[in-house]
Amino acid sequence: MRIASASRLAVGAAFLACATIAGKARAQGQYADINGGHIYYEVEGTGQAIVLIHGWPMSARMWDAQAKELKNYYKVLRYDRRGFGRSPGAVGVEQSAEHDAQDLEALLAYLKIPHAYVVGHSQGGSVAQRFTLDHPDQVDALILHGAAIDGFVLPETGPFSGAGSVRELMQKSGMAEFRRQWLAHPINHVPADRPEVAAFIADIVGK
Repeated sequence: MRIASASRLAVGAAFLACATIAGKARAQGQYADINGGHIYYEVEGTGQAIVLIHGWPMSARMWDAQAKELKNYYKVLRYDRRGFGRSPGAVGVEQSAEHDAQDLEALLAYLKIPHAYVVGHSQGGSVAQRFTLDHPDQVDALILHGAAIDGFVLPETGPFSGAGSVRELMQKSGMAEFRRQWLAHPINHVPADRPEVAAFIADIVGK
């Protein structure tokens, strides 16, 4: 396994820009009953496998534009992490990078993918790091985008400073208010001349 350098992955910088809109072509999504979960996934293309792991509170849809291009060169696997998008979570069970990493291990085994490039965005980067530490022989390259190092506490305050504060916001104010505040967070800033991107992000968060 290697952690990809900037020069080695200069081409990758383009597909890691998440503020893009997908084309019309979509893979046929399927479900895998693995590790006690019902995990939605999509596979497109052939060749070297590359796994795209979405951040919080997104879904595999955030990779629409990237998958459209990458499928011409790679076998692209993207999936909804448990409790996000089309993969249901378990009531009362908190997600963790460790649990997510176990899901990814099971999904790769289910799809008979022995090794892959692993790309993780934001919280998905924590999953990618945990999976790489647990299964270095299955990771050809680790590619992180906007991902915190495991154990590093971000200097965030307010409703998005931690799982407890997020849960409190949802319980007290409801999901609609949670979504409104999250979309207004500076991390989701979109230039005024890209309203289609803002609409795309809002649509993902709203489902």
